[in-house]
Amino acid sequence: MIFGYTRVSTRSQDQGRQFMILNEFADRRKLQYDQIYVDKDQSSNFDREAYQKMRSRLRPGDVVVITELSRLGRDYSEIVKEYAALIEFGIDLHLLDLPLVEDIADPLIKKMVHDIVIRIFSFQAQREKENIRARVKEGLKKAKLNGAKLGRPSIQLPKNFDRYYERWKNDEITVTELAKILEKSRAQVYRYIKYYEDGRKEQEQLNIDGHWVPVVEGEHKAKKYDKSKE
Repeated sequence: MIFGYTRVSTRSQDQGRQFMILNEFADRRKLQYDQIYVDKDQSSNFDREAYQKMRSRLRPGDVVVITELSRLGRDYSEIVKEYAALIEFGIDLHLLDLPLVEDIADPLIKKMVHDIVIRIFSFQAQREKENIRARVKEGLKKAKLNGAKLGRPSIQLPKNFDRYYERWKNDEITVTELAKILEKSRAQVYRYIKYYEDGRKEQEQLNIDGHWVPVVEGEHKAKKYDKSKE
């Protein structure tokens, strides 16, 4: 069987160019795809839904056509491992951004050259990924030095919100009642709750009894709600 595979990182991206390249290849080789699988997923690994569906259908001797290496993946070690597994399984893999490899007739020489080129391209993809991370990190550092506020926006919580939150969490009061106490809308109260819980998760976690406990060097101490402080 003959399969095509395309991938973009976001659902808003157009895959038209990839389809055009796949179809041009099919016309040149006078072949017809049994199915073209489409992923809209930014994952660098191979747990993508469409890819795994295609993978499950592959049998030795099948043909897989992909427009370019970056559509297969961007993590160096993962690409090399996946490529080796496909070749070992007997898949005729075509990466269309490697035209010199496609023109080699001898299968043994083709495999040898394919191995070399794939490793080079995979290394380049991994380096680019690392360079992007480094540029982002440097940009954040520069922004911080220039006084930019990073992270989630700060919200000023009402006085004693933690106590009201615990009462709401324990089903002692409803969101509507909490909104009346704070003299805020229900929507604003939900924003307060989300902000409070997000911040709390950064410093605490729930223990097995359902109580929030502070995380301090891996040791956790229970902190129960004291109703006498209401």
